[in-house]
Amino acid sequence: MTLRRVDDPTLLVTVEQARANSRIDSDVEDDLIEAQIRAATAYAERWCGTAFVPQTWEQVLDAFPANAAEIDLEIGPITSVTSIKYDDPDGVEQTVDPANYRVDTVSRRGWVMLSEGAVWPETMATINAVRVQFVVGAADEDVQQAVLLLVGHWYQNREASGEKLDELPFGVAALLNLHRRLFV
Repeated sequence: MTLRRVDDPTLLVTVEQARANSRIDSDVEDDLIEAQIRAATAYAERWCGTAFVPQTWEQVLDAFPANAAEIDLEIGPITSVTSIKYDDPDGVEQTVDPANYRVDTVSRRGWVMLSEGAVWPETMATINAVRVQFVVGAADEDVQQAVLLLVGHWYQNREASGEKLDELPFGVAALLNLHRRLFV
């Protein structure tokens, strides 16, 4: 199984919001601020184990599950499945009819399940024969605030120094921990 992002996600917060939050009056460093927003968002997503910005991903499988009615999607939360495509036994790309499956958009990590009475189609015996394309990402205002705080912290502390700056600022950790995937 392979998971890859198909598109570049939009910004979780705007450069203007980051400038206002950090009290930056000039637009001279907007490129730096945008890069910091992208990095802070990626950090938040990895820290929490969930996608916050709407983005399209593709999960690639060698075949449909032989003994299971569902495909577990490795990243979430899922907002929709764009398509499920596969190479039929003759090597021709086909698309599974959306009426033949249901999508879990509630769970932290989503999954696709066959509809009642449906079966997964037969595929060509080759690698990457099945491709599930789906959209993930949703963020609350507290996640946006955490990203703004982290951007402000990085903007003010750009270089390595002798100070202890290796930990997440308290406000960022407190906000992101509300969304962190914890296992009990």
